[in-house]
Amino acid sequence: MVTHDVTEALALSDRVLIMAPDPGHFAKEYEVPLPRSERTRQNLMDLEAGLLADDRIASLFNMSNWEKLV
Repeated sequence: MVTHDVTEALALSDRVLIMAPDPGHFAKEYEVPLPRSERTRQNLMDLEAGLLADDRIASLFNMSNWEKLV
């Protein structure tokens, strides 16, 4: 499955591959640490925040200084 929605990817997958452009390549592989039965909205938001805390990944989503947005 391909999506631009991080929360959707975390909710539906056991493993998420994040791509970077120019040339297209995988920037990070992320194993979702929770079983699907435990993936609440809050847990997914926490996982997404942790993933976007990585500056390299945040830059792919144009999320510099993203803490100020939350």
